[in-house]
Amino acid sequence: GGIAEGIRWAADHGANVINMSLGGPFNSPVLAKAVRYAHEHGVVVVCAAGNDGRGRVSYPAANVGSIAVAATQFDESTTFYSNWGKEITIAAPGGNTRVDQNEDGVPDGVLQNTVTPGNTAKQDYLLFMGTSMASPHVAGVAALWLANNPSATPAQVATALFNNATLNKVTNPGTGSVNRLLYSLFGGTPPANVAPTANFSFTTSG
Repeated sequence: GGIAEGIRWAADHGANVINMSLGGPFNSPVLAKAVRYAHEHGVVVVCAAGNDGRGRVSYPAANVGSIAVAATQFDESTTFYSNWGKEITIAAPGGNTRVDQNEDGVPDGVLQNTVTPGNTAKQDYLLFMGTSMASPHVAGVAALWLANNPSATPAQVATALFNNATLNKVTNPGTGSVNRLLYSLFGGTPPANVAPTANFSFTTSG
């Protein structure tokens, strides 16, 4: 319920894009309704396809209204862990820390700022792999395109991502999956970089 409530809250409070680097094998009607709610209220919902290495896309990525993202590695092949299937919309870099295909001396993970495992009070830049790393790439490109096309619907954003993706670039995308790799340099120049602002208010009781 908490994730579904968060989706609805974001949709009701001005979110344009929601990324969900999470998922599981079972469909939740509550979560499915929240994804549909966000989609119908003009929010682009991007979800990780799952890391089971099988031909079944996880939920909520498989739900109606979601852009489901598979993961590729440095050589633009589908990673060993990425799920695949007919619900996949697009593939994006997810990393593979088991290899060093670019031969730079470090594993081919996606570098991200996060809490340190075992010490949540500390933050660090660490290399990770997963469709959870691929999904934010797509969400970011969606946000950039929306900056120049603010009246676009979620369906139009998904179509723009799909149509501008590089075709037949992914090695072994998996049975049923589309072979389209995320391409970010389309749709014109984004607006000038302005520091984001956010307003939060909380009501507590007890």
